[in-house]
Amino acid sequence: MNLAYFFRIIEDNHPSQVPLVVVLLFIVVCYLLARVDYLVKLYALFALFLQCMILFWYQGSGRLLADGLPLYHCRLIIWILGVGLLLGQNNKFMSWISLMGLPFSVGALLIRDMDPYLFPHVTFVYYFLGHGMILILSLIYLRNDYCSPSYKEISAYTLLLHTFIQGINIFLQTDYAYLRQLPFISEATFTHSSFLIVSLVVLMVSWIMKFLQDRIHLRQTSTEALLS
Repeated sequence: MNLAYFFRIIEDNHPSQVPLVVVLLFIVVCYLLARVDYLVKLYALFALFLQCMILFWYQGSGRLLADGLPLYHCRLIIWILGVGLLLGQNNKFMSWISLMGLPFSVGALLIRDMDPYLFPHVTFVYYFLGHGMILILSLIYLRNDYCSPSYKEISAYTLLLHTFIQGINIFLQTDYAYLRQLPFISEATFTHSSFLIVSLVVLMVSWIMKFLQDRIHLRQTSTEALLS
């Protein structure tokens, strides 16, 4: 493979089109890989490698500060889960990150909102493998290390994280996590409420995932108690 072409900077007219059936098969493969949880540290290392690779590409393209920092939700999730699992962390913050990672990764894979580069390109590979690793690591963490955060703690985590990102957005004049400008929406009313809208969406998704995961965790615990 021509590495110069793989890491090219000049954009194409549109991204490669990926059929939905291929995406669904990829999600199934990720689910199956998550069952092999003794490879979790290898998965975590690979996820961090992907993050470093895309950071170097953004640096080379001159867009590191504008769009390449790991301050979007999914990029943050990869870093936190990757480092946390390598270090054997088990806490409520990691559990919240995993609760977000599951629906966010599946949603991103189904939407397929990729950069305008035809395959093969580093952004294409990163988009699918990166979100795939989020799905795998989130599944493993929720199954083996879940520590239920309270709704209050989830709210605090969300507010603190978004406030931190928004501070960087204001300083760098960027739009990480879409906290200043929602994508595909130009209506001023929504633009001025981006921080609130994104925060509410993250909260709702996290609360729903917590509710579901708590029920699953309770059922697993009850089953293990009956078998012991």
